[in-house]
Amino acid sequence: MIGSQLCGLAALHGRDTMASRPAPGPGTIPKIAAILDALAVAGQEGARLKDLAEDTGIARPTVHRILAELTAVGLVRSTAQRRYACGSKLYALGLAAPGPVLNADRLRHEAQRLSGICGDTVYVGVRHADGVRYVTRTSGTYPLRAYAIDPGDILPLSNTYCGLAILGTLPAAEQERELGQWRRRRSPEWVATSSAKHEAMMRRALADVAELGYAAGPNHVVPELSGLSLPVPVHDAAGAALAAVSISAVHSRLSPERIRGILPSMRETAGRLAESIALP
Repeated sequence: MIGSQLCGLAALHGRDTMASRPAPGPGTIPKIAAILDALAVAGQEGARLKDLAEDTGIARPTVHRILAELTAVGLVRSTAQRRYACGSKLYALGLAAPGPVLNADRLRHEAQRLSGICGDTVYVGVRHADGVRYVTRTSGTYPLRAYAIDPGDILPLSNTYCGLAILGTLPAAEQERELGQWRRRRSPEWVATSSAKHEAMMRRALADVAELGYAAGPNHVVPELSGLSLPVPVHDAAGAALAAVSISAVHSRLSPERIRGILPSMRETAGRLAESIALP
């Protein structure tokens, strides 16, 4: 059933091979920031030195030196698998910083309101470094619920419906980099679907975000799961969305006709959610 196929989705943030990106600007601080961003997306599993160098575009010896210094002060930790992950000291620092959500109660209220209208599972995610961090999940009355992701999970943009809605607002070069990473981490659940067919489906979703303002359809992120997602109208200086809202359900719950009926309420919800998302 859907639950058994979705249970491993959160593990998809671990990456064995990363597509390269342009190196950060000159100076040590931008390099430290890029490395910490990459570690945040890698999650508890952490990332290899090689992966971090490829992901950040920073020379491997430099990454190694910075990691050693960050480890010495508790901002980074090394694992038994010879990977690097965020250190516990970052948690304490994070508690002192403002979060991306201005009013968590209101945000959850708006998401629950949409769940009440559509009857299905609603997610709200905010952009987090090169991924999406889920801040709430609400349920409707339909008994079969698509619990693929937990609040607090951080996943790559290409692995979730909220992520696709955000990714569709990013520049083409950023989209290509993310798709390059996605090709290397396809879940075994997709063994029956060709990579080319799946990629074409993903590209169509990104084009729909740009052309229609939303992405919708079955099997975009996990087999047997349909989704509908659109960006929340809060943007960074470059015009990229900072958040998204999505509905996840079984295929029969998100037919083209039903999607057309839900979209007005979903757009209204996105506008209300914008009032609870902090600008960068």
